[in-house]
Amino acid sequence: MQGAWSNRLRTTWRVGVLAFRLAPVTTSLVFGKCVHEVRRLRSYLASPPTVPTIDAVEQGSHEPDVPASVTVTNTQQTPYPSGNRISQRHRIPPLTVRKSSKGDPDFVVPEQLGIIPDMEKYTMRRNLLHVLATTNSPEEAWHVYTLLQDLSQQACSVPLVPVGPFISFAHLRRLFRLLSRQTPKTRTGFMRILNLLTSIRARNGDIRLYEWNTLADFAGKGWHRARPEDFRLSLGILEDMIQGLSPGYNNAIRAETPLPLKTASNPVEPDIVTHTTLLNIGVSTLDATSITRAYSLLSASGLRPDRVTFLVILKHYVFLNDLPKAREVMEKMHRLGLELGMDAVNACLLLYTRTDRLDILDSVWQILRWRVEFEHYISTSPWAAREDWHKVDSFEISSKDYLPQDVRQTARQAFVLAEELAQTEHLHFHPAMKPNRITYTTVIQAFAYHGHFQPMLQAFLTFLRSPNEEFGASLSRGNLTPEPYQPTLSIFRSLFLSFRKHSPGPIGQHPHYDDDWTLANLEHLFDAFLDFEFDVNDKLTKVVVFWIMSAFDKTSGRDEAVMLSVWERLEEKFGERMPIYGSGHRLARLRTWLASVRAQFESDQV
Repeated sequence: MQGAWSNRLRTTWRVGVLAFRLAPVTTSLVFGKCVHEVRRLRSYLASPPTVPTIDAVEQGSHEPDVPASVTVTNTQQTPYPSGNRISQRHRIPPLTVRKSSKGDPDFVVPEQLGIIPDMEKYTMRRNLLHVLATTNSPEEAWHVYTLLQDLSQQACSVPLVPVGPFISFAHLRRLFRLLSRQTPKTRTGFMRILNLLTSIRARNGDIRLYEWNTLADFAGKGWHRARPEDFRLSLGILEDMIQGLSPGYNNAIRAETPLPLKTASNPVEPDIVTHTTLLNIGVSTLDATSITRAYSLLSASGLRPDRVTFLVILKHYVFLNDLPKAREVMEKMHRLGLELGMDAVNACLLLYTRTDRLDILDSVWQILRWRVEFEHYISTSPWAAREDWHKVDSFEISSKDYLPQDVRQTARQAFVLAEELAQTEHLHFHPAMKPNRITYTTVIQAFAYHGHFQPMLQAFLTFLRSPNEEFGASLSRGNLTPEPYQPTLSIFRSLFLSFRKHSPGPIGQHPHYDDDWTLANLEHLFDAFLDFEFDVNDKLTKVVVFWIMSAFDKTSGRDEAVMLSVWERLEEKFGERMPIYGSGHRLARLRTWLASVRAQFESDQV
């Protein structure tokens, strides 16, 4: 051991002397670093260190104001790749670290840490902290964090951290931001954030208000439908925050499980975001007791509700199909100067669908569709640069004399509709309001469910022509312009369902036959369905396949040739991506019947 350190001491000193002779410009920096390294090694040789514990290396009870710098000298041994592609929406700025060369790192599992030499563990820690400081992948960051946790508990003859905590608070905060932005919010994400905040509190770090709010939000989500137990879990997080206890302490008492470390800290007062989060979870449970409790806590706080609070209340009345109460909420928002936004308009569209008010939904859709078509028209016209059209409402557009007469007339009609909705429904449209993906999906599904074929087709075609200008949407590679919307399987599912529901059957079997819900139109829709390339995450489900086959069953009068052709084209298109089902499933019975039909056709040909 002494000989190895002596050899390193001589080598370090020679490098410093050589740098002093060959690089006068960088003499002070290089030589100073070598002297620091020599002094550190001499201290190790003079008094061999004992095996440290994680408590021994964490000095200081307060959180540092400046993040600890992370120096990376060898990224070829980086234990996990961090060069993943991720959207700008979830990108988090890295900590201040030195740039390093790219490499193909080896994968390290916790079980391998016990056989790594001490100095390699020291280098591994620095590389792991580098990954944690730069990655934008939540899964990768959590894996690195678990490796660091295991590494901190390994016995080493050389201290891995001479001064300061093993993982700085700056790295822990960044890991929290990565985990909090992960979508969808799952139960695993809640347990990870709870573990991370408990670790911060155990190190005498303060849990901030936004971190408490995020934990309470994750506590109420993670299941397909919120339950009263989820609301009580979020309420326990709120009690921990007010009482200054460790996260999860009150919930552990209720569940009669081992209690976390009860560390006292400064109580944190909830803000309007906290109460809005709690109210949203209570509304999602559809439980009267939870909703009443959340309302009472909000009223007792004395805080002024913001726009999101009113949107949660609007969501509650949408669930109840209470149109008069929803109008009162929108009227109060307008009186307080709060903008509705497209999220409120989308909620109202759903409410109009559930209350069979297709007349109001159609008026809202005509206003939004006119805005999309007008911007498409004006972008290719010579008047595009004359006005900032995003801030001009329909009334002002109708008064522009240089615009064509038909454009001004359509703008006038849209203005009249907007005025009527403002008076009757308290819907006030901003000039920059444009439909998004949720708007198109809601409108298409509403028209499809109620059997309005032409409006459904018009909304679907407008959806395919409209550019996707939502935040985080992809741009075309050529001129960096927004790409058109791509349909989803949920939209096609509603279209096929509408044919199954509203088609009267084959031509000639119904005295008042509707020319819209025909087999020919369904085949055109099916051809378009097969031509589209869907997103990788948008998987073909058993429900979509069932409604496709049911639509052709109804419109063709259970024509065996048509049904067999549709099934074979589905298998040819999706192949291994076809959904898996058991022997007793309805699609299994359909496939067995089609197999017998295919065998009958083959025998007839022979």
